[in-house]
Amino acid sequence: MESGFLLIDKQQDWTSHDVVGYLRGVTGIRKIGHAGTLDPFATGLLIVGVGRAATKRLDEFKGMEKVYTATIKLGGISDTQDRTGTITLTEKQKDTPVITREKIIQTLETFVGEQKQTPPMYSAKKVKSKRKEIIRTS
Repeated sequence: MESGFLLIDKQQDWTSHDVVGYLRGVTGIRKIGHAGTLDPFATGLLIVGVGRAATKRLDEFKGMEKVYTATIKLGGISDTQDRTGTITLTEKQKDTPVITREKIIQTLETFVGEQKQTPPMYSAKKVKSKRKEIIRTS
């Protein structure tokens, strides 16, 4: 069986598992994995290993430097902590002062490096049936 890597431009609303499932159907190869889950809302590069030799090497890619681009909408709160929920605006937020470009850049810089993150209440990420704080690096 052939083995190698595919660089997939994952589209929004596809999960990483959806991509692997699709590739299994197209190739007929069962031993397919990826080098890290992308959020279903995210688009971008998904590194996929096809065949035993490639899937064994996927960990080599997980620690590599990553670059993220974000589109943000300020002033709303979602009841699901993501874009699928009902977005509401609180009275406190209505009184929020004007936010400067510098303040946005300063805030975004706090997301660089290792992060402790508790998945949102609707996340599938669970350990022993409970949402678990995870550490993300950027």
